[in-house]
Amino acid sequence: TDLFSATTIERMARRYQSLLARIVADPQACISQLVREPESGDASLVARRAKLSATKRALLQKRLGGESASRAEAQSIPRLGPADARALSHAQESYWYLEQLQPGNPAYNRPMALRLRGPLDVDTLQRSLSEIVRRHEVLRTVYPSESGLPVVAVRPAEPVALPVVRVERSAAGGEASVQELIREQIRQPFDLAEGPLMRATLLQVADQDHLLLLVKHHIIFDGYSEMVLVKELGAIYSAFLWGKPSPLSELPIQYSDFAHWKRQRVSDGTYDSQLTYWLNRLAGAPRTLDLPAGWPKTGVRSGQGSCSRLTLPLRLGKALKDLSRELDVTLFVTMLSAFQALIYRYTGQTDLVIGSPIAGRAHLETQWLIGNFTEVLALRSDLSGNPRFGDLLGRVRQVSLESQAHQDVPFEEVMRRQSPNRAIDRTRLYQIMFNFEPVPTERVDAQDLTVERFDLEAVKPRYNLSLEVMSKPKEIVCRLECGIDLYGNETAARMLDHYQVLLEAASADPECRLSELTLLTEAERHLQLVEWNEPHPKRGTASCVHEMFEAQVRRTPEAPALVMEGWELTYGELNERANRLAHHLRAMGVGPEMLVGLCLERSPDMVIGLLAILKAGGATVPLAPTLPEERVGFLLRDTEMPILLTQKHIASGLPPSRTRVICLDTDAEQIS
Repeated sequence: TDLFSATTIERMARRYQSLLARIVADPQACISQLVREPESGDASLVARRAKLSATKRALLQKRLGGESASRAEAQSIPRLGPADARALSHAQESYWYLEQLQPGNPAYNRPMALRLRGPLDVDTLQRSLSEIVRRHEVLRTVYPSESGLPVVAVRPAEPVALPVVRVERSAAGGEASVQELIREQIRQPFDLAEGPLMRATLLQVADQDHLLLLVKHHIIFDGYSEMVLVKELGAIYSAFLWGKPSPLSELPIQYSDFAHWKRQRVSDGTYDSQLTYWLNRLAGAPRTLDLPAGWPKTGVRSGQGSCSRLTLPLRLGKALKDLSRELDVTLFVTMLSAFQALIYRYTGQTDLVIGSPIAGRAHLETQWLIGNFTEVLALRSDLSGNPRFGDLLGRVRQVSLESQAHQDVPFEEVMRRQSPNRAIDRTRLYQIMFNFEPVPTERVDAQDLTVERFDLEAVKPRYNLSLEVMSKPKEIVCRLECGIDLYGNETAARMLDHYQVLLEAASADPECRLSELTLLTEAERHLQLVEWNEPHPKRGTASCVHEMFEAQVRRTPEAPALVMEGWELTYGELNERANRLAHHLRAMGVGPEMLVGLCLERSPDMVIGLLAILKAGGATVPLAPTLPEERVGFLLRDTEMPILLTQKHIASGLPPSRTRVICLDTDAEQIS
């Protein structure tokens, strides 16, 4: 009652009843046709609805799936005959070519682990998996090559192999050993031409505790298919356990029917208007994103990944949902906007392209099929002008609605039209992925057996960064995967902490500009503001740089300290030369709080000058010799430095000033 009056609730109930009746009468009707007022409803309400502008109707239609999705649902997908040629979908073709470039690359192996608790009948489980493979022909399809091109070959249904591996729990690090066994299975390659493209392994942890590991090649499977498989496995296993036949009706179409239908619609120009939208939308999009690296980039990717998880506090989750409702956006838009704001703060780039997967199952007949239907929307957002977070939500909402309204065209076709010779790898347009799962699959009970997901470690991520947000009824869980060549586990965890702090700040004050949103955790803030700036350091703590250098001189006076183009100075020699220059500076009055300029090329004299200024008690003002004369003049006047260390050929180009110039080459005798 805090949200709706009793009258409104009754009206909603009548509308719901009317909607159910229309669905039963015409299941193939478009959403826009179904969402109407009840025939016996409030006349004033019907009149108000009739006055809705065309813009609002279009917006409503987009929010409910877009015009194109409605048109797709209204048409049935024809079933191919036994003799009809079958073709790969656009996504399958992309994965097939990637496999030819890197045979056996496990980056496209999709692992899935189910924890089975309770009394398990292994034979029944094996029969259930075999029945699922029989139902979905894509699970027994292979993709050999003919004349260098991929073809589709459907194999007869055969029993699924289900080896059982006993896991010793008494061994130290039992959980680690389970993860290692899983990693070994995931690393095993698939042969697309021979198959099978799904492997099943049963890990027995205890008598009534098992892990069912299913590894599939991405060419036949997507994330939504996992939910389909879990639901079917629970229903079929329960029936088989009681000696009954499968309770599931035969599928109206197969994945190959969908792939053929989709290709026909692309070729006959059905999606030309959507294709034009994407080509215009992505024109001039940046092809690189300069993420700050955790360590130097080598240019060679190992393919290994790091992963970190974070569960947001309940109060923060509620605040984010309240903010989304208040600003008329979905939680998806809010979480994506915050992620974009985080990337903007890391990189400073205002033109961001982030990939976001969608189920790609707009047609009713595809809802319970297994296969690779996933499409990725390349969401290009404009963060220029340092907008307020609330304004960014509006921008991202508009981009999201427009993209969803043009989601039917395969992204591979967009890439092919954009770059005809480089349409294989979709990841070259975006290296960051954002995935939002509103209602993840919960556990399923099959008789006395409980089936639930088992969390797997990150394995060979395909993107530099991939954030998955799972919105559960009572909590929001964030999972960040990244290439280990860019970030390690510790850095990934810190990035998630920054994401949470940013969400806290944005939900508390959506009028705050992006540059003003807080990122630092309390621990990081204390480290930077207190620990690194302690006014009274404890005795015995680290010394100054030149004092630590002198300690090294005492330990290894004869060891090489400086080497450059034939020059070599030992620690003892370098310390002696720095001491001479420091005494010379002290004689000229250099001490604490005095600025001394240093304008030298990269040379031993530069290092000697740095050490000497520290030893004399002064502070260095570095001046690059390549700076424009006007800039050097400004720095000399602004700092009012009394002394500048340089060399004769550099000093001749300096602007006139009151600063005393010491040339380390021509004044060397006096310094000695």
